Amino acid sequence: MHRTCKCGEIVEIALPHNCPKERKYTPRSFGSDERSLSSKVTSTTRWRKVRDYVRYRDKVCLFCKDPKYFNHTGKYNVNNLQVHHIHKVRDSEGVNDPINYDPYNLILVCKEIHHDMCESGEIHKEVQLEKAREQEDRYVNEQVWC
Repeated sequence: MHRTCKCGEIVEIALPHNCPKERKYTPRSFGSDERSLSSKVTSTTRWRKVRDYVRYRDKVCLFCKDPKYFNHTGKYNVNNLQVHHIHKVRDSEGVNDPINYDPYNLILVCKEIHHDMCESGEIHKEVQLEKAREQEDRYVNEQVWC
């Protein structure tokens, strides 16, 4: 049995054919770009523990509850939240860089509005760091007195 290949050649179905027009599958190598480094960091047990801690610590989007920042609903966002790295993973020195797991570098934001504002720089890094610092200090102080 025969078939016509994308290159126009008629080939036997049972036999392998290396077509110059067919896209070759090449697996992505980890460590070659920022996305893979981010994937490596967020797939670690250490990250999952810190992520869960930040979700527990912050509970809601830190910018939805601040009247200075746009909030079209007027309510706290408790759904569709994401832990955001203030200093980007791609700027770190690798998977084991402590900054990737530092609660002072992580805040909880809603995906729809404030994550994009943080990524674009519309909400400055200094403001994000201050929010993270306030949350972490408040949480640590509450735990000491409990």
